[in-house]
Amino acid sequence: TAFSNVLKELRGSDLYVNGEKFLVKGIIPSFGNSQTGLDMAQGLRQIKEVGGNAVRFYHGANSRLLEQAREAGLLVIDQPDRSTWGEMELGSSFHTNLYLKRYENLVKEHEGEPYILWDGLGNEWELGSNQRPGQAVTLVNDTLKTAISRADNPLSSYSTYFTFIKYPVDVSGINMLDTGATYWDKALKMVRQTGRPFYASEFGGFVAFWEKTDPEIRMYRLQQE
Repeated sequence: TAFSNVLKELRGSDLYVNGEKFLVKGIIPSFGNSQTGLDMAQGLRQIKEVGGNAVRFYHGANSRLLEQAREAGLLVIDQPDRSTWGEMELGSSFHTNLYLKRYENLVKEHEGEPYILWDGLGNEWELGSNQRPGQAVTLVNDTLKTAISRADNPLSSYSTYFTFIKYPVDVSGINMLDTGATYWDKALKMVRQTGRPFYASEFGGFVAFWEKTDPEIRMYRLQQE
């Protein structure tokens, strides 16, 4: 059994790391392209320099990535490979069983890893489903329950744009907390009413299609959030 020197726990709706309240402040590192000219290590250092404390990935964090996160002083939120929308077929026992194995292996691999904040379960399975919305939610709910029961993960989290669904996880990852009025005025209130810890797992990049938000208002809301 591996042991971590970092204690991560929930107290009510608050996240604590080593006994101190922890607010997730980070982004998804999307600078690995020719336009930015940054490698992963450089990008992570810059995130830390501007005040970030965490990064999120749509795949499992390997040993090299974790070493780079350690050097930058950033905690990592990841998820199993091939566990975002369009990468697994809800309702298929074959795809589900493969996913469950990937999740179990990821949690075991990261047991005791101090720089893993948590291993997420997946991302927006509803979006990639051919099922009707109600059926898709049921399948997501059932798959999450099964995955959680099979892996000894200290904190469970799933990311979705369905802000009104209270999935059976410890921390809700909300992908549509943006700076537009629809989500700022309505979705935030809805998520807070669940009484469950949540974080903006895709923040700042979305505005409802019919809205045009003044850039200064967007910046103000980003700062307030």
